[in-house]
Amino acid sequence: MLSKHVKSFFERNHFVVTGNLADVSHEESLQTSPNGGSSINWVLGHIVRYRLRTLKLLGHPRPDEEVYKALYDYNTVPNSETALPIEQLKLLYEDTQKQLADLIDKLDEGLDTEDKIVFMAYHETMHSGQLGILRRMLGKGPGAKYG
Repeated sequence: MLSKHVKSFFERNHFVVTGNLADVSHEESLQTSPNGGSSINWVLGHIVRYRLRTLKLLGHPRPDEEVYKALYDYNTVPNSETALPIEQLKLLYEDTQKQLADLIDKLDEGLDTEDKIVFMAYHETMHSGQLGILRRMLGKGPGAKYG
């Protein structure tokens, strides 16, 4: 039962993230607010980095995880010089969506990792909303539209 709810979090996040990334160019993705903070590129990279960590918790580590950890982990700073292309991040985000859906279907309740997977879904939800705010700061309309 838990896997159904966790999977729905990632599915809803996917809807919000892809909507908020619609028509955002790489150059736009690098912009931060005048007061500092994260860019769309960094937030998406951060989401991808934690999706890779979630895959590792589910027993499917990826060899490129350290690259994303170095650029987009907690306490890293957005850097337009080292930021990966937004299209590369979008492709990996889509790839991890499919992997997570398959693996979460097989998630056994009561596993030691259960609470960690739930936290990862919550963490991503927070950053999915952050992408919407950053999108609006670019002067774009709402990306994720329900109904």
